[in-house]
Amino acid sequence: MLISVNLLKNYINLDKDIRDIADGLTDSGSHVDSINSFGQGIKGVVVGKILNIEKHPNADKLVVCQVDVDSEKLTIVTAAKNVFEGAVLPVAKVGASLSGGFNISPTDFRGITSYGMFCSYEELGFNKNVIPKEFLDGVLILDKNTKVGIDIGEVLDFSDKVIDFEITPNRPDCLSVLGMAREAQATFNSKMIYPALDFESKLSNEPLESLEIDPELCNKAVFSLAKNVKIERSPQWLQNYLMKSGIRPINNIVDITNFVMLEYSSPIHAYDYDKLKSKSIKIDSAKENEKFITLDKNERTLKEGDIVIRSGDEIISLAGIMGGLDSEVTENSKNILFEVCSFNKSNILSTARRLNLRSEASTRFEKGVPMGNLENVSDRILHLIDKLSIGEVSSKKTIKQDKKEEEIKIVTSYKFINDLLGTDIPKEKILSILESLNFRTKDLGDTFESINPVFREDVSLKCDLAEEVGRIYSFSKIKLKKLVGPVIKSEESKERSIERILKQNLFANRYLEGLSYSFISPKKREFANIENGLEEVKIINPLGEEYSVMRTTILTNLLDIAINNEKNGAEKFKLYELGNIFFKKENDYIQARALSLISYGDTDFYKFKAEILEVLASIGLSDLEAISNEENKLFHKTRCADLYCGDKFISTFGELNPKLKEKYGFRSRVYLTEINLTSIMDLTKTDRKYKVINRLPIMKRDISLVVSDTLESVNIEKIILDSSKEIVGLSLIDEYRGSQIDDDKKSLSYSIVFQNALKTLTEEEINKEMEKILKSLEEKLNISLRK
Repeated sequence: MLISVNLLKNYINLDKDIRDIADGLTDSGSHVDSINSFGQGIKGVVVGKILNIEKHPNADKLVVCQVDVDSEKLTIVTAAKNVFEGAVLPVAKVGASLSGGFNISPTDFRGITSYGMFCSYEELGFNKNVIPKEFLDGVLILDKNTKVGIDIGEVLDFSDKVIDFEITPNRPDCLSVLGMAREAQATFNSKMIYPALDFESKLSNEPLESLEIDPELCNKAVFSLAKNVKIERSPQWLQNYLMKSGIRPINNIVDITNFVMLEYSSPIHAYDYDKLKSKSIKIDSAKENEKFITLDKNERTLKEGDIVIRSGDEIISLAGIMGGLDSEVTENSKNILFEVCSFNKSNILSTARRLNLRSEASTRFEKGVPMGNLENVSDRILHLIDKLSIGEVSSKKTIKQDKKEEEIKIVTSYKFINDLLGTDIPKEKILSILESLNFRTKDLGDTFESINPVFREDVSLKCDLAEEVGRIYSFSKIKLKKLVGPVIKSEESKERSIERILKQNLFANRYLEGLSYSFISPKKREFANIENGLEEVKIINPLGEEYSVMRTTILTNLLDIAINNEKNGAEKFKLYELGNIFFKKENDYIQARALSLISYGDTDFYKFKAEILEVLASIGLSDLEAISNEENKLFHKTRCADLYCGDKFISTFGELNPKLKEKYGFRSRVYLTEINLTSIMDLTKTDRKYKVINRLPIMKRDISLVVSDTLESVNIEKIILDSSKEIVGLSLIDEYRGSQIDDDKKSLSYSIVFQNALKTLTEEEINKEMEKILKSLEEKLNISLRK
């Protein structure tokens, strides 16, 4: 927010150096980004008046001017097209310096010596984006009544400084000169001077016949009228303030509306009153796909929820954002209708973003414009029109307000304020600080009541009041104090403990940790054939199509990372990511924690399964059962399984579908899985029970079984384990299909480990256990030993 210091001093008594002003306001919370000066390095430029213009005898594009600069008459040769006899303009005399270090000396132009130069705004140090359009390609023409011979610095107020404030989003009231004046009032204990609102009313008619507003879209509307207006250039002082604030002057009416917006942070829109087809105004929602041509001559397709202002049935403005071309104020306009409103900020923000129409007005509306100042804003416009004698104004306004502005009342104690700040500020000082910020206070003994001014919606809690007191009192005055309080034992939450254990275990299994974006392309999940049944959450204002939805799975990100690593020569790769996934369920938005793993090279289905089981066992999930899954399109049809703990689904794991492997471009077989940790958190355990190490010897037996080609190993393993209480270990060590067995059969080899906690098992006892195992297999699955 750019604010002229001289303009600020019109509203607050500030007899201080610019550095003291900047430091004081920064200390009280209004961070100063920079201090800018105008006219630096410019000297020797005065106001001159062209007395005579003659064509250059030797150059078609040049003219020779005789110029009065009060102390002398100068001959100046120029190619400027907008000069004329009687023009008052800035003249750089011989020896003068201009912006960029350019120096003026006598110059011969085809036989005629020029003893100076006419100056443009740009040559006087102004940026192109604030220069009035009529002077972009020519020299600056000043008001004809400007005194000849005075330094141009007096006319353009080069003594002024401009402070660039960094305004936080919660302080829209500070996007105004009055807002910063209120901050200065509290910071420097100075007295504010409020803008004059008086005017002489020469009209008796009311602006509108009727006014209707949708209370959900518009909080309050005020319309006022000026007639017989003379559209012309604004006074130089008004143009100076606008340009220093980063706004290009247009004409006196537009400049007045922009100036009052700078004062109050309340945008104003002006309409050509005679172009309105009806004097009945309605503020409501646009219809779906309704068309409207804005001031920039673009046709806009509107949606329901876009706030529009209608004259009769015709849209005349896209409320809070841009007016319509048909009701534009031009140099021929005579009667002007002014609109000052408070709109629903959410609707303005949504429309401005969708149409990519951001302006000084929409920036303020989308942060919220309070209702309380609207009539003052309207009166201020009429005051300036009357003061500048550019039209006749009416004291009658058309006002509509269907709901009251709610007061924010906070009751708290002086002790709470001091305890939170670590201070001993007297209660009189606390009340004084708040009152200097326009809060209405009432002492209640040990407590006090505070009512917010209409422009401070950001203060709603007791701690907010404490912050207001602290920043004006000055945080730099608050002395350091030792923390006093009971020592509370720090306890790790179950969720954090589970994630810490998982990370330790995965690191032990040589997995690297990954971190990828939560924003992804909607095409990612479709490309990977992931059908997890979760509805994606779309982002309202995405960075682009590639980041337009929130991820419902982390696997798509891990697949992209894995293929990039393989293409860059990584022969072995193991990666996990523990992060958030997002999805919509009915009308709720859900965020869950997920653990995703991916691995290729030096691994197979059974090794990957063993790693998953080990990881899950570390957080207390045991007795897991893997059931074949041939339907999941992400995985290989015969190398995929669903993992269950009892009836609870844990995850699907397996080898990447060969078609997807080819689609991504993998050379290696890829194994992956994803576990929704949020859904299984109630099954996890962080406490561990340790057993005494069994010092007795173990006994091993290997068996090879011929089984049906469709029979899953998990069914065999379950029977083996149920058949003997002496088994402490069981693993599948080989799978064989070949010429020595039938085509519809396969051979599975298992290693069985026996151990007893109380005695050493004998050969005879082991043989009996093996007989029980083989008998159970034969009875239940008709399985026999391979011969």
